[in-house]
Amino acid sequence: MSVETLIPRRYQEEIFVKAQTSNVIAALDTGSGKTFISTLLIKWIAVQPSSYSKSVVFLVPKVALAEQQADFITRNTSFRVLKIYGSMDVDVSDREGWESKFAQHDVIVTTPQVFYNLITHSVWKISKVSLLVFDECHHTRKNHPYNMIMREYQIAPELDLEWEVIERRYQVTLFNLGPFCAAMYLHKEMWTRIRALIVQRSNYDEVVSGTSKALPDDIYHVAEILLDYQSFFTPDHHSPTFQGIVFVEQRQVAACLADILPNVPELKGLITCADLVGKASSVEGISNARGNSNAVLAFRQKKVNLLIATNVAEEGLDFPACDLVIRFDKVQHLVGYVQSRGRARNKASTFIIMVQSDDTEYLKKFNSLSSSEPALKTLYQTRAETLKQKETVEPIDDEDDDIDDADLQARARYVVPGTGAFLTYDNAVNLIGYLCALIPVDKYTSPQLPEYTDHHSSVLRLPACLPLPPEDLVFKGPLRHSKKEAKRAVAFMAVKRLHQLDVLDDYLLPVANKRGKGTRDLEGRRLMPLSAVPVIMDVIVRDPWTMGEALWLHVVYVDDHPVGGLVTGTDLPPVAVRSHDYLAETRASMRLDLDDRERSVMDRFTRLAIWHINTAKDINSPLSLFLVPITDQHDPDFPAMERLLSNPYGDPDWSLVTEESCDRCMIVNINERGRPYLLRRIRRDLSPQSPLPADSKISFATYYEYWKDRWTRDKWTPLIPTDGPLIEVSRLHRLNAAKYHLDKSPSERPTSYAPILLPLGSCGWLAMSWDVLRAYQVLPHLTRRLTDIFRARAARFELGIPPAMDDLLVQALTIPGAGASYSNQRLETLGDAVLKLCTTVHLFNKYPYRHEGQLDIMRQNCVSNRFLMTRALEIGLQRFISGETHSVLAWRYVVDDGAVRCARRDVPRRSLQDCMEATLGAVFATGGIPMALRAGVALGLSMGGPESWRSGMGADRAGRWRRCFGISNVILGTSFAMGGCWRKRLPIRLLPRLKRPCRTSGSSSSETVAVLDIVVLEHLYKKFPTASSAQLHLPKSRVVCASALAFLAVKHLGLHKLALINNVDLSMAIDQAIPVLESLTPKDILTHGWKYHPPKALSDFFESIMGAVLVDSGYDYERTAAVVECVMACLLDEVSPSLKQDPVTELHHWVAKAGCRMKPNFSSHPKGARIGVAVSLHDVHLVGPIASAFKPTAKFAAAERALALLKDPTKATSLEHICVCGKLEDELATLLNVDYPSIDTPIQSTFLHDVDTVHK
Repeated sequence: MSVETLIPRRYQEEIFVKAQTSNVIAALDTGSGKTFISTLLIKWIAVQPSSYSKSVVFLVPKVALAEQQADFITRNTSFRVLKIYGSMDVDVSDREGWESKFAQHDVIVTTPQVFYNLITHSVWKISKVSLLVFDECHHTRKNHPYNMIMREYQIAPELDLEWEVIERRYQVTLFNLGPFCAAMYLHKEMWTRIRALIVQRSNYDEVVSGTSKALPDDIYHVAEILLDYQSFFTPDHHSPTFQGIVFVEQRQVAACLADILPNVPELKGLITCADLVGKASSVEGISNARGNSNAVLAFRQKKVNLLIATNVAEEGLDFPACDLVIRFDKVQHLVGYVQSRGRARNKASTFIIMVQSDDTEYLKKFNSLSSSEPALKTLYQTRAETLKQKETVEPIDDEDDDIDDADLQARARYVVPGTGAFLTYDNAVNLIGYLCALIPVDKYTSPQLPEYTDHHSSVLRLPACLPLPPEDLVFKGPLRHSKKEAKRAVAFMAVKRLHQLDVLDDYLLPVANKRGKGTRDLEGRRLMPLSAVPVIMDVIVRDPWTMGEALWLHVVYVDDHPVGGLVTGTDLPPVAVRSHDYLAETRASMRLDLDDRERSVMDRFTRLAIWHINTAKDINSPLSLFLVPITDQHDPDFPAMERLLSNPYGDPDWSLVTEESCDRCMIVNINERGRPYLLRRIRRDLSPQSPLPADSKISFATYYEYWKDRWTRDKWTPLIPTDGPLIEVSRLHRLNAAKYHLDKSPSERPTSYAPILLPLGSCGWLAMSWDVLRAYQVLPHLTRRLTDIFRARAARFELGIPPAMDDLLVQALTIPGAGASYSNQRLETLGDAVLKLCTTVHLFNKYPYRHEGQLDIMRQNCVSNRFLMTRALEIGLQRFISGETHSVLAWRYVVDDGAVRCARRDVPRRSLQDCMEATLGAVFATGGIPMALRAGVALGLSMGGPESWRSGMGADRAGRWRRCFGISNVILGTSFAMGGCWRKRLPIRLLPRLKRPCRTSGSSSSETVAVLDIVVLEHLYKKFPTASSAQLHLPKSRVVCASALAFLAVKHLGLHKLALINNVDLSMAIDQAIPVLESLTPKDILTHGWKYHPPKALSDFFESIMGAVLVDSGYDYERTAAVVECVMACLLDEVSPSLKQDPVTELHHWVAKAGCRMKPNFSSHPKGARIGVAVSLHDVHLVGPIASAFKPTAKFAAAERALALLKDPTKATSLEHICVCGKLEDELATLLNVDYPSIDTPIQSTFLHDVDTVHK
């Protein structure tokens, strides 16, 4: 049944109508339709004009209720409902994500803490909420998130004193205690509410508007009347001779008894009373008449000897043993009975339960409770023993927290002006905990937690590993009535200071985004989502080839000889490229002034030449370049062009062909259109009727018969003369591949063809000079080179990139899909390391007070693919990417519609980030870190520029390198590589880096790893110029890894002897690892480093020292690189791209190479503290589980054994026994009647050369 079919009951309709005009608390029984009323209200408010672009928020205190209420609203309305709660890994830093969620949903069902976090950090604002529903609103008390929300956003209270509630309580008191007590209750209730109303209204006005609004005069008149009757209800006498507690159920009963009992004649002068009740909100009446802490303290000091208390005094509070304990009201449960009974723990104590004599049912219940007490004591004792064995954990704030009126009034609120994010006492402690939770730790390091002293004036000590000034690591809070409020107060002070130090951002968050998932960069600029960019982008790229009013002729040289003129609408730079065995160049250019006829001649000549030499395909679009013959004065040779155009498919007049034309004249056969030949010689000794050679395998008597059979086609009768000489020709290659080498080494040579014979009468010669023929042969390579250089220089000019070398920038902008002999992958690997180092140093200097965990997350966001892609699109890097294939079989040098020096190309989305990093790598390879920092600014990267590195060094640090190390002696001296001399040269100020954890001072771990990465990669990049990206990455990963760095730290630097370690387990682990590391050689650690897992602290020591070198050198990369290479020389000398793959990679590669279509499966099997790994293939178990304390070690060992078994043909688990991939193919081939070639059999093609062999 839906909401539309339900008819509201009268009480539901009354609440619904009232809620349309004011705030309402619906206090109804379970099942009375509160959610139904809320749904009606949601539907009504959603159509109001004031609700436009706003959402309804439905708050629930439990996750189960979130599911239940969201499902109910979804079923009964057409609204888009979003469920949010803590277990869904809510990330308040994803601002754009939340904005999108709110825009796509009408009703948000969430838990109050999530909602409070969203509004606290200004992810969402209360002004965007049209209706706020509190389900189970009775939780709005104490420190519950409901109450935290209400403290921030409740409207100033109206003058509604809840007369119905007061009257009900008055009647209850009158019935239980009589008229005097009822009058006393009414006086206390009214006085408390009037006083709270005056205080709260004044406080609200001061906070919100800064002004004070006067209350109506009637309020003050009532206050005066209450003061006049104050003496009637105030006790006069006091006697601290005895102590007791009276337990009651209701607050007003406690307050009244506390005031009436001292005035009972029999008790006058004997007792002094105080009431002790739980705290509610400050507008709820007499519960705030006295401070609880004052009553408890007075009772302990015996200034009060009779306490009238609700169940708040049953447990938790430390009271002296009482002489008398009275249960004034009924005992409702066993726990209350036992706890109150425990207050009368003296032997002479009296415990009284007041029961009406005729209440037999309650007497029966009391007897049952009394008899159950021994069993409950046993249960408590057992539980206590169990709890003693568990580690204690620092308690967190919960809702069972009473806040004194004075403390509540003393609370402050800190609002960040730019964002609206705010800090309160309620969220300060959590923010401190969140900041500390991001501090990285390992298995030997305890979590870094803030420490609070448990006093009414709390002291907060932040973890010492935070890079804060010493005075900002300790905060002393103000005095408060409760310890928890004191804790909140000091946390508030700390968070406010941390924001001022920029440890927290303007949204009061330690980090703006999760690792690698940032939606904005450091400057707050929005990052584009990957989904917004197509996988293959349609891009207008820079292209020099165009036609305009002005044309330039560029003389083409082949082996230093001018062979033609390249004409286009762009003045191109001089270039040189190796084309096959030729060196092709363009040099000086000259401007041409051509009329339409001359342009037409050049156009037709170029199309014809391209058809004959390069593509054999017609070009339907306007050409963007011409290649024409030139005169000795380097002018276009129009007569030569006219001669070719007069006989476009060959001149049949052979009288002009001489012996000098051999090997230089291009021949075409009318029967083989589009196949060019080069004339070798004229064979006048043969004719078409000559017999074929005796050793020919072709069964034709004469050449004429063979040609007729070969050239006869549908709708074509070959034209073959029966007499006349033959010509010996060789086939010209169709030169349409543009792949060249950047080092100017010869490109791939075309396969040479054997000479063949053709009838002279079927052929014609082309009026094209040998120079022009060579010009068109080098044209694909030359145009490609000119395009690459043009784009590289255009990118450098338009993007403001520093002057990187042309070849490096060409390489950086060429993607692998282009099929060139080079690509950006090597430079992308180098640039990635440059980016990480420069970004890390920038963050390290820009945020000096943020710890490693924060900086690491920020760095990940600044080097993520999303960040790089967004920056690439912003600067338009895609306009300069070369992604065309290096083949011009389909001629691409044509003019696009309306495009000037541009061409439309398809560019993969992924190429954007690769080209960004490769461009950075190209600039670094040209000019080092200083030039790379300038390039980072031009590319919009978060690298800070050259000033970022200099700004990190104070004025006193400019010369520290010389003072600390004496760099020239260290680098040039042979003693540097010796551990003893190295330690002698270590300055004392570096020793703190060797403390554990070493993050407490010095450079960050991320900074150090980035230094090592770039130094090692640069070394490998220069040492192995032909190594691919993967071949660079493999040796780098072997050198920069935990085991290799620990090996260097122990064997070559002896850093373990200087380390200060305060952890016994870590010290023992290091002691066990040192003999193993000292026994290894560099080759061992490079080839089998995966077998060793020394404590990470050892590699941390090495990283910290190298990071300190960078910082103390004044961020001089060259000097730092020299030190790192010297220290790591033993590994760098041994490393090479030919290193053996790790066992897992080797297993996968070997299985795939063997022809198996399945992948080995690795499965984990926990074995206590160790992890076991098993390997299977084709559902056949091979090895394992092999156990190790480290899962990677177990996986590598299992892979190594599995590979040995698969290779052994004598084993039942060998690949040839278990692999069925080939059998499945055979079965499929049988079904389809298809013969598949063997995987080891190469596909062969047969060519008939014997017929075309020259008759000797």
